[in-house]
Amino acid sequence: MDIKLIRMDYRLIHGQVVTKWVKQMMINRIIIVNDELASNDFLAEVYEMAAPAGIKVDIYGVNEICQKQADGTLGDGNVLLLLKDVGTALELAKLGFPLKEIQIGGLGGKRGGTTILPGISFSKEDVAVLEELKKRELVIYLNVLPSEPTMSLEKALEKFYS
Repeated sequence: MDIKLIRMDYRLIHGQVVTKWVKQMMINRIIIVNDELASNDFLAEVYEMAAPAGIKVDIYGVNEICQKQADGTLGDGNVLLLLKDVGTALELAKLGFPLKEIQIGGLGGKRGGTTILPGISFSKEDVAVLEELKKRELVIYLNVLPSEPTMSLEKALEKFYS
């Protein structure tokens, strides 16, 4: 298995992911890590149907994907790993899942949140988790679409604090 992109996006599979990132990164498999979806067959099926033809979709809870990684049973493919929120990334990191680089592509508007880029806003709670992830030496950057420039987490945090 080759994880081509780890993307944090509260929408998970949606138009931009399907039409842009899958093609850009030559993805043939999407893995969603979300405890709620992993335990809800109906919702999981909705997300599976949202993927384009020929793209395999797997949905795992945090503990399940970490166990499969440890066992070497995650399978193969060019993978887009999708996370819904910053908390999931921190849980994965704490459990030893190999995270090196994370793209933030969509963190929805929150009450009291600060808009960093269109479609990406940080709450105080998000920033606390991102700071913890940063301490773990992960490369974290913001990028909504492949055609747009990236923004480093450091620059995003400067904007949040200003």
